[in-house]
Amino acid sequence: MASRTTMERKDSAVPVQKDPDVLAAAARMAGEDLCSISDLSSGEVRAILKLGHDVKRNPREYRHALDAKQMVLMFEKVSLRTRLAFETGINTMGGNAIFVDQTNSPLGERETIADVARNLERWVDVIVLRTYAHDTITEMAVNSRVPIINALSDFEHPCQALADFMTLEEHFGTAAGLNFAYVGDGNNVCHSLMLTGAQLGANVTVATPGGYLPDI
Repeated sequence: MASRTTMERKDSAVPVQKDPDVLAAAARMAGEDLCSISDLSSGEVRAILKLGHDVKRNPREYRHALDAKQMVLMFEKVSLRTRLAFETGINTMGGNAIFVDQTNSPLGERETIADVARNLERWVDVIVLRTYAHDTITEMAVNSRVPIINALSDFEHPCQALADFMTLEEHFGTAAGLNFAYVGDGNNVCHSLMLTGAQLGANVTVATPGGYLPDI
């Protein structure tokens, strides 16, 4: 298994921003939604993590990567880490975050989700949703011409899973062949961890209480 030092040395041979695998993945994903980890190929997951490591190591190089880009966060559920991670991330790279509290007015209640999507796409470059129903996210994606990112639904939490495996790569160098165990409810986080582990070649074992099996 490669060490973290070995991984960084290999990455440094070709600048990540010019890495052909990262560039190819970026071209494929441009304008696409992230509703589920299953929306991504294994190569795209690896490219996202490779870029994430580089952004973390060299933040100044990405200071203007998202200049003038507008991101709206529409959250039906309260949040601390997820909200602040998205806001600080885009702000650090030159963009702007707009937070809309939907905790007292679920999406689709006052206006149809299709109408919300068609309005938002005129003003912002990306829509981040934290909802109860996964169908809310997929319906928004069908009706929006700008990318939709799932910041948690009742079925998946893809961004948390990507961040978790990024942390594992920092400690172990690679997730390939890693023995990964999840203990708890077979919930949204479990689903995304299982899918991410499969994409990266990890050996994922899940232990849940009776009646709380994963739904994938």
